[in-house]
Amino acid sequence: SFVIMLVTLVAIIAFGSPNIKNNSKPGMEFNGGFDILYSIETEDDTLSKKELAKTAAEGIEKRLDIANIIDPIVSVESNEYVRVTVSASSQIVADEIRDVIETNAEISFRDFENNLLATGEEILKDVGATLSDEKDMNGYPVILLNIKNTELLADITEQVSAKSDTHLVVWLGYEEGDDYANLETDASVAKKIIYNATVSSKLDTETISVTGSFSESVAESTVALINSGTLDYDLDVLQISTIDVDNAEKSYNKVLIAAAIAIVLIIAFLCFNYKLGG
Repeated sequence: SFVIMLVTLVAIIAFGSPNIKNNSKPGMEFNGGFDILYSIETEDDTLSKKELAKTAAEGIEKRLDIANIIDPIVSVESNEYVRVTVSASSQIVADEIRDVIETNAEISFRDFENNLLATGEEILKDVGATLSDEKDMNGYPVILLNIKNTELLADITEQVSAKSDTHLVVWLGYEEGDDYANLETDASVAKKIIYNATVSSKLDTETISVTGSFSESVAESTVALINSGTLDYDLDVLQISTIDVDNAEKSYNKVLIAAAIAIVLIIAFLCFNYKLGG
């Protein structure tokens, strides 16, 4: 019975380990990737360092989500830095992911046919959105879009209100080929549309109230996303750690060897110390 148990245990470890590796989501230590600590620099002084870091982190997280990067870790450290940890199967993939992180995605205002009406930079202030202190009539948060070019706003809302479909769509990182008509069927399109509103008449105000049945956290995230596409900031690398795929594979194999040795030593100790009972 002991021999059968021992052989079975060793077989499970030997044949199960590769399956665990192939069907799990290991971190950069075992899969390769990078860990970068960024400082956020901007000439805009309307946001505190904490608010700026939070805005940048949520913007980075959204862009990684749009790019279908699996299980990235984005966090704010010391209320002023952003750390990003991502697994990558090769250096080429790692470089592509860094491009996604370090390229500010553009906010754009478009109609239902995807025609560009204005960019966020053209129409919104540096802090393009804020949360209102007041709730709507149903108690939901209200987002305020801060307009710097009211004439342009009046022009595009007048155009949209005269169309057969009066949707004004705000995109994050719109690319050629994206189509508002695929909103319900294309997950990547749904991720890129951060606001979708109907316009019934010309607007020329300095703020636009955005209401909907979203939670406080969703409202805060939407504000951060809009600001991440309009706020002019730079990401400066303070620290970077990279692990290539070969070294990651070696690390994984060393862990397996260490685990096997540990199990053998435990079994040997139990047998020596407790004999048959062990």
